Amino acid sequence: MQTERIYWEESHAASGERTFYEITTEATIVTIRYGRIGTQGVTQATIFDSNDEARRYAELKTSELQGQLNTSLSAQVPQHANKRTAPHPSVQIPGITAFNPHPALHEPPYGDFGKRAIATVIDWTLKGATWAAAGGAMTGVLGNNDQIWGITFFAVSAVYSVYFESSEYRATPGKRAMGLIVTDMDGKRLSIPKAFIRWFVRQIEYAVTGGLGVLVAAFTQRKQALHDIIVGTLVYSKAEFEQGSQVFAVFTEKAILQAAQRHGGILTPMVLTVETPISLDEANTELQRMANRGICRIEINDAGRIEYHFSDFLK
Repeated sequence: MQTERIYWEESHAASGERTFYEITTEATIVTIRYGRIGTQGVTQATIFDSNDEARRYAELKTSELQGQLNTSLSAQVPQHANKRTAPHPSVQIPGITAFNPHPALHEPPYGDFGKRAIATVIDWTLKGATWAAAGGAMTGVLGNNDQIWGITFFAVSAVYSVYFESSEYRATPGKRAMGLIVTDMDGKRLSIPKAFIRWFVRQIEYAVTGGLGVLVAAFTQRKQALHDIIVGTLVYSKAEFEQGSQVFAVFTEKAILQAAQRHGGILTPMVLTVETPISLDEANTELQRMANRGICRIEINDAGRIEYHFSDFLK
């Protein structure tokens, strides 16, 4: 098994200090070590189910840290080493604090294809009834012709899908009945433009494939239909998705407080990203939320960087 190691350094103009960062991927273990040059630094390890997951996580952390820090990669040294057997779910390595990846790294169950099919039947039934009522009203005013019925059909279909999928429910009535929600690739609610594009691409999909594009959801890893893949949307099981979000929120706050305690009450988003599986965006968001709640306060250090001070842990 090949061991992949990435190492780079940073100089702090204000303090004159130099720090190093090292990310090593071996088997299913990602080890992150950082600190002042000349010291052993702090080491953290995260265990994954597969080498592919570990490598993706290492690439993500490298990208985030190098984007946050104004640094250049000084070395990337692939090394060959004997395979280390990594027990799962945890492993003890001397000098390393090992922990399991948080629940957000294991995505909640995607929407079952059978449930999606039933949801589609429910939605078409409701849209059909609405179309009949709206079409009848329109033809009563403008006269009975195919053009009126066609325009009414597409209008009802678009408004129905876009309104419900971009609403707080994140689902049409059919999907709600089957316990499903629609999100973007980051798990966020669809915007109205995004929901409209999803609907529009689905109409093209139906016209071109005769509806066969929907069957793709039965075979893709993330249970995405063809229009989901094109637009970048996911269908989740609502209960598991929300449960995972709640667990992640608890995990995140606990991880932040533990990191604050280790660092004498002073944290930066970058440090949090290095030490935990929390992404840089999540670190910024959660630290800001905790500051808004009065758990910590925001300070600017001599180097002009934002720090979060936790008074309970300040030395």
